[in-house]
Amino acid sequence: MASTMKISVFQFRRQQKGAVLMISLILLVLLTIIGITAILSSSLDERMAANARARNLAFQAAESALRQGERFVLESAWDKLKDDVSSQHPNPDDDDAWTNINWDKQKVYTGPIGDGTDDVVARPSYVIEKLTATGSSLTGRDMTGIYRVTAYGQGSTATAVVVLERIVRRTKTN
Repeated sequence: MASTMKISVFQFRRQQKGAVLMISLILLVLLTIIGITAILSSSLDERMAANARARNLAFQAAESALRQGERFVLESAWDKLKDDVSSQHPNPDDDDAWTNINWDKQKVYTGPIGDGTDDVVARPSYVIEKLTATGSSLTGRDMTGIYRVTAYGQGSTATAVVVLERIVRRTKTN
C-alpha cells in the first residue's frame, strides 16, 4: 500500500506541469511593477520638493530686495533718491516687459536672504521708478512722492524666478 501511495504522489507531480512556477513568475512580475512605480513616484516627489524649495528661495530673495528698495525710497534724502531712480520704464502693455529688462545693471541687494543660506543663482536686484499721472484714471491726482519698486529674485536654479512689485508713497520731504 505504501508503494501505491508513492506512485500516486509521483504521478500527481507529473500532472501539475509547472503551475507553481507560472504563479510565482506572475507574482514576481507584479511585485516588480509595484516596486518600479514606487521608485518613480518617490523621485517625482523629490523633484517637486526641490522645485518648491527653489521657488520659495526665489520668493525670499525677491522679497528681500523689495524690502531694501522700499527702505531706500522711504529713508533716502530727496537728492540721492532722484539720482537713483531708474530711467528704465518698461511698456506696461508688454507682458514680457520685466523679463526683458537687464537685471544685472540694476541695484543689487546685498543682505541675507531667507534662511541665511544664500543658495541662489544670482543676487536679487530691484528697480525704483517715479510714477507720474500719465493714464486717464490718474489724471489730476497728486503723484508726488509715489514710486514703484520692482524686485527680481532667482532661486537655487535659473528657472526659479520671482518678480515682485510694490507701490510706495513717500510722505517725508527731507
